[in-house]
Amino acid sequence: MNREEYLNQLKKHLKKLPKSDYENAMEYFTEYFEEVGEQQAMEELGTPEEAAADIVNNLLSQNPKNGHKGGKQGKIKILFGIFLLLFGVAAIVLLASMGNRKENGDIKVDTGDIKVGNIQKNDTDGIQEDTNGIKTWQSDDIRLDSVSSITADLNYIDLDIAVSDDDDFHMSYELHCMNRKNPLSYHLENGLLKLAEKDFKAPSLRSWIWNTDSMTNKYYSYITLYVPSNTVLKSCNLNMADGDLTINGLHCNLMEIKAVDGDMNIKDGSCQKAVLKAEDGDIILSNSIISEDLQFNTADGDISVSDLNIKGTAGFDTADGDISASGLSVDGTVQIDTADGDISCAGFKASEGMKIKVEDGDIRISGLASAGAVEILSGDGDIAISDFKESKGLFLQTECGDISGSSISITGKMQINTADGDVALSNLGAFGKIDIASESGDISLQIQKKSLSGLKMTVDTEDGELSVARSLGGKKRSGHYERDGSASKYLNVDMEEGDISIQ
Repeated sequence: MNREEYLNQLKKHLKKLPKSDYENAMEYFTEYFEEVGEQQAMEELGTPEEAAADIVNNLLSQNPKNGHKGGKQGKIKILFGIFLLLFGVAAIVLLASMGNRKENGDIKVDTGDIKVGNIQKNDTDGIQEDTNGIKTWQSDDIRLDSVSSITADLNYIDLDIAVSDDDDFHMSYELHCMNRKNPLSYHLENGLLKLAEKDFKAPSLRSWIWNTDSMTNKYYSYITLYVPSNTVLKSCNLNMADGDLTINGLHCNLMEIKAVDGDMNIKDGSCQKAVLKAEDGDIILSNSIISEDLQFNTADGDISVSDLNIKGTAGFDTADGDISASGLSVDGTVQIDTADGDISCAGFKASEGMKIKVEDGDIRISGLASAGAVEILSGDGDIAISDFKESKGLFLQTECGDISGSSISITGKMQINTADGDVALSNLGAFGKIDIASESGDISLQIQKKSLSGLKMTVDTEDGELSVARSLGGKKRSGHYERDGSASKYLNVDMEEGDISIQ
C-alpha cells in the first residue's frame, strides 16, 4: 500500500466526522506523510482502520497519570499531541464543555419541516436527546401512496432503497445530529416524492470520542425507502454529497445519480437509461438490465460493474480511478477512458466494438467477444489481452509499456505499435493481416500451426538479433526474414532496436 492508497482508505473511515473535523484530521495526516516519509508514517500509524480509531481513542485517554506508553500506541499519543497543538483550541474547548453537560430525558415533539401530501405517518415520529446533546430524529414506518418518481438532495445522510415486503411504498429514517429542528423534509405530490436535507449539523468530534467502541455506527444517519417489486418508476434523480447510496431491486425508466464524496452500490434492478456520476467515491453496479444507454463519470473513484445486460451503448470516464468489468453484454459500442487508473475486463461482449484509452495505467482484457473493431491505447502502462477472436480489427498501442497476448485469433486486421516496450504473443491465430511495429523492445511470437498455411511473413530488425524457427521455412539473412504466402494473409514485423523471436 502506498501513501495515496493509505490516505484514500483513511478518508472512507473518517468521512462521517463533521466536515471541519474531517478536513483538519486529513490535513494533519497528509502533512505527517510529507514530513516523515511514506514508510515511517505507515509503520507508526498502523492500518488506516487503526489510525482512524486511535485518533479518537488516544485523545480520550490523554491523562498525566497514565504516562507515555511505548510502541505504536505511544507514538499515536505523541502524534495526536501534535494534532492538539495544531487544532487544540477548538478541541480543548469541546472537551472542557463536556463536564458541564446535563442529561436530558426523552423528548417527544412533532417533526419539523415536514410537508405531507399522500403520506400516512404513524405515532413513532419523534426525537430523543442523549447526554452529549445529540438528537435522534426517527420514524420507523411511513406509508407512501402512489409514488411514481423519486428525487433526493442529501448532504450527510445515507440513502438505502430496498424492495418492499408488500405492495406499498414505505419510508423509515434515523438521524443523529445537533439540530433542534428535523433536518429532513419529504414531500409527496402528484406521484413525485421529494427528499431534502436542510442544514444538517453533524455530531461534534467530542461525541465521536465518547463513543469509540462503535465509531462508525453510533451516529449513522440514514433514510430507507421500500419500493414494491412490481413497480417501475418514471425516474429516480438523486444528488448525494457525503452520504453513501445503496439501491437494491429498483426498476425505473431514467436513473440519474450524482455523488460528491460518497459511494454508491446498485444491484438487482433495471432501467431504460442510467447516468451515474461521482466526484470522490466508488461506484458498484451489478446484476442489472439497461435497455438503452449507460454512462459512468468519476473524478477520483473506482468503478466496478458485473453481470450487466446493456441494450444500447456503455461509456466509462474517470480521471483518477480503476475500472473493473466482468460478465457484461453490450449490444452497442463501449468506450472507456481513464487518465490515471488500471482497467480490467473479463467475460465481456461488445457487439459493435470497443475503444479503451488510458494515459497512465495497465489494461487487462480476457474473454472479449466483439463483432466490431477494438482499439486499445495506453500512454504509460502495459496491455494484456487473452482469449479474443477478432473479425473487424484490433489496434493496440502503447508509448511506454509492454503488450502481451495469448489465444488471439485474427481474421480481419491487427495492428500493434509500441514506442518503448516488449511485445509477446502466444498461440496467435494469424488468419488475417497483422502489422507489428516497435521502436525499442523485444518481440516474441508463437504462431498457431493451423494458421501457417498461406501466411506471408516479412520481418526486419535494424539493431537486434533475429530468431526464426526452421519449421517455418522462408529465407533469413542478418536482420531480415521473408516467407512467401497470400497477399490477403500476412505478418509484418518492423523493429528499430530489439530482438525478434518467431516460433
